[in-house]
Amino acid sequence: KKNDCPVKNQNQWIDSGGNAVYVVPLRALATEITNKLREKFSCQNCAMRRKEIDHFTLFGNTNKKMEKKLDTLGEYFEIPSSVLENIQEKYKCLLKSKYNMPCLDVMEYTGDTPFQPINARIIVTTPEKLDGCSRKLSFDYNFNLMIIDEIHLLEEERGAVIETLVARFIDKNVKNSTSNVKTPEDDLNNFKPIRIVGLSATVTNTADVAEFLKGPVFHFDDTYRQVPLKMHLIGAKETIDCSLAELEDRRRQYSSNDLQKIPDYKYSDSSKGKSRQKGFGAKIDRNKPIKINNFEEILVEKLLSVTGQTLIFVNSRYDCYKTASLIIRRIILKNEKQQGKTQTKTYDLDAYIRHGIGIHNAGMPKAERQRVESLFLKFELKYVICTKTLAWGLNMPAKNVILYKTKYYSDGQFRDVSLSDVLQIVGRAGRIDYINKEKHTTSDGKDETKHLENFGTAFIISDNLNFYTTKLKIKPPIESCLLRNMINCLNSQIGLETYMSLDSCIKWFKRTFLYVRGSKAPGNYGFNLERESLAFQNEESVPIEIQNYDVTIQNLMNMAITKLKNCNLITKSDLFQSTAEGRIASYYYIDFRTIGAILDFLDERFSIKKLTNDFKNLNVHENKKSQIEKTTVKNDPEIDSVRIQGKTLTNHQTLFDMQFRNLVFTEFSEIDLEILFLLFNMKEFSQISVRAEESESIIRDVQFFTSKKSFSSDKNHLNVSEITVSPIQKLIFLVFQYFRSIKPSIFSLVSDTNFIKKNLSRLLAATEQTALLKERFFVFKTAFLLRKRIDRGTNHKIQYQEIQNEIKIKKQMINEHFCTIFEVNMVKDETFAFFIASSVDERQNELKDDQEKIFHASMFHKKTTLYFAEDLKDFEITIFSENSPMVYKFKEDKIRNEIQKIHLTNLDGLIPYDLSFKKERIALIENDVQILIDSTLEKQKNWSTVSNILVIHDDKIKIKNDNSRIFHFNVSEIMYMIDEIISKSLDIRDIFIAGCFSLELYEKMHRFESAAITILERNDICKFLDSVID
Repeated sequence: KKNDCPVKNQNQWIDSGGNAVYVVPLRALATEITNKLREKFSCQNCAMRRKEIDHFTLFGNTNKKMEKKLDTLGEYFEIPSSVLENIQEKYKCLLKSKYNMPCLDVMEYTGDTPFQPINARIIVTTPEKLDGCSRKLSFDYNFNLMIIDEIHLLEEERGAVIETLVARFIDKNVKNSTSNVKTPEDDLNNFKPIRIVGLSATVTNTADVAEFLKGPVFHFDDTYRQVPLKMHLIGAKETIDCSLAELEDRRRQYSSNDLQKIPDYKYSDSSKGKSRQKGFGAKIDRNKPIKINNFEEILVEKLLSVTGQTLIFVNSRYDCYKTASLIIRRIILKNEKQQGKTQTKTYDLDAYIRHGIGIHNAGMPKAERQRVESLFLKFELKYVICTKTLAWGLNMPAKNVILYKTKYYSDGQFRDVSLSDVLQIVGRAGRIDYINKEKHTTSDGKDETKHLENFGTAFIISDNLNFYTTKLKIKPPIESCLLRNMINCLNSQIGLETYMSLDSCIKWFKRTFLYVRGSKAPGNYGFNLERESLAFQNEESVPIEIQNYDVTIQNLMNMAITKLKNCNLITKSDLFQSTAEGRIASYYYIDFRTIGAILDFLDERFSIKKLTNDFKNLNVHENKKSQIEKTTVKNDPEIDSVRIQGKTLTNHQTLFDMQFRNLVFTEFSEIDLEILFLLFNMKEFSQISVRAEESESIIRDVQFFTSKKSFSSDKNHLNVSEITVSPIQKLIFLVFQYFRSIKPSIFSLVSDTNFIKKNLSRLLAATEQTALLKERFFVFKTAFLLRKRIDRGTNHKIQYQEIQNEIKIKKQMINEHFCTIFEVNMVKDETFAFFIASSVDERQNELKDDQEKIFHASMFHKKTTLYFAEDLKDFEITIFSENSPMVYKFKEDKIRNEIQKIHLTNLDGLIPYDLSFKKERIALIENDVQILIDSTLEKQKNWSTVSNILVIHDDKIKIKNDNSRIFHFNVSEIMYMIDEIISKSLDIRDIFIAGCFSLELYEKMHRFESAAITILERNDICKFLDSVID
């Protein structure tokens, strides 16, 4: 019930008309919390209307699921007004909710929901989603209550995101939207800080977390648990030696029906120090030790010993399917005939569900996860094998919980599951909503509710018993993980232009959980506070520990800032400011090392063909800097080998690598593979591994596609045991299959394909924006088309269409410069990629990109105007739609040949902006024009006479200054009001054109003869004006 209390008891928040954000760790939990909050806090009409919008954004008009599209220009995908018309008045709803409160609209905003405006009173989201949208300058959703569920995740790698969110909002003040403001003092008092509430069932150092959140602690111990829990900690080795007779006796003790055919085992032969495989058909010494999987035996024993539904937690997606197959083989099926049918590995979810087993992990589509949850809630599944997706807060009717193995692989080593996660997992057993009932089928075939024992049971199967018994006794405090990801978090904060000095960066750090724990356990973070600081020697009033800690923080911030400067993500002077590259990294939520690698790839000094050659020579899975040391060519296929980095690869490996290269080059170009190879080597894909089952499947499929014969063909047979499939090969092959509309034969590969689609789309979007910034237009086009194929799905057939009326081309003489102007206005309201290429070979030698004759590229939404300070000839225009398969062509013969002469002067300053996504650029311009206004007013204080300021701005820019000497109009207003302004004889000396430049507007501004004009615009427009105006 802890999910309801924080919202239900915030009467002050509800009365003030504010908004709330509910942060949960998982998308699956977000869906459950959203439904519960709608039931409790929304009226029935508003809840139904919001569900209609959710259904539309997922399924559209065709009732087919749409994948989320990433809009590179920062524009939201608008929901048609016909769908929204019933919910426009939701804030004026006079109906009451379950608690007799005003109706509160609740919205789910996670990675499972496509982009849509945030427009509800309560938002349920995940930490990464909230961080990803709130780090954008265009984020304008104000809330005064933030609830963070499962806040003990601070000690996980994701905890850095929670720390970033709290540090971003903890001191932010929001306005009370319903109070009456009569005086300036009332307006000042009307702003209140955001209230942040943390929820957890496993935090031990609650005082530290309270200090971090700047609030009190409300502690509830185990006596408040309504269902008792019996927890069993089982310590054992995963593999043991056991004779066949002992194994059968062991199985007979817990199940007489489990005396199944013993599979082949490896016999231990201590005299020879070797293990050898022995088939079942041979004579077996029943007293000779064999290797058995002890954990599997324990799991089966415990499952057979309990009643009711059971959640089995494993530590990888692959283990979900492996464990499900084990349960089918050892428990569900009773005879050898049925067992033989399951030995042909099937990884179809329907097959598992037919046996009463469900699978749940983050790699599955939302529809499949919800299907498993629904069946389990209806008591139609007895077992669900899951990862931690069901550990954090999701209420499921599980009487029993088993944590199957406590080791997991991460960052190149095996780690123990944290104590917080263990406590969360065992807490899923015996949930109060479901513990007293279970669906039961009677002998006559009728369903009835069967009452169960009023307690939950949890088993922890571990090979590190001492670790967990010690942890459970001591209950160590949770620690911060911000240090691992601090540079990325700091980059996002600098990108918000809130923290632009060293002091403000230190102030930001002091709002983190790392600051709290670092002062109390400095050794855990490598902080040395024992040395005295010369800088504070004379300050006797400050304890030496605090003095040293302040110096440590300052050094830490200096290190992070230097790192960002070296990666060209910020400009370092007295004040720090994000570069366009830094904003791209923050916008697309990518690691600073990833954006650095992309920049290196795009560097003009980098040979673009080098990576392709390395890709060809090194069989993809070796490091691109490796060199072939030795190649031996023999006729005997058993001894042919190639030696790379000291590893001898057999001829089977060489043959497979050759087949793999030939296959992928049928789908991808060289530059495609260069980009994929670059991105798949980044941190975002570092945890992808290749299991034995997956390796065998990939080898079989590659050989089938290349030879068009079955894998068992004697002529083309490869020895799977002598072939290594690398993670890079696996990733590229899954993209290959996705583009070919081929579904992987193993369900774990299906999960990995979904993971690739989400992350690769984001990285490709960052690559194309960086390539556009560096004017590597061919790379931009390649990344754009790759991302389009990822986003649009497999059935993406390009359709070509010639256009005429959508593009108007003007030739003008501006200050004795021949200029070409393109006015583009597309019919469809969507995002487009615009390319201008030379149509003759002579221009080829002048281009930076020697692969294609593109000399300009840009992105725009529906309409744009492009200016070129030269007389363009012999060109062709190609426009790609981002959201549809349309490709538009335009030929130069449709050009307008009339030439107009224009003279432009009075240009005082140009402020360029490199960002392509419009919302972020507009937010930057809005901030800078406000600074210009304030600085101009400050200068005029020392003048004998003061003048007025005219600001002309884009419709989406808001001018906050209400000074009587400031006149501001949007671009549509000024065009018909300029005569009225001039007639009033206003003394206007400064004109700021903010994000709405046009030649027509600039000409009209010349009527203010004494005014200095400053233009804040896109970088390409500023370059044009700088070229034609002296």
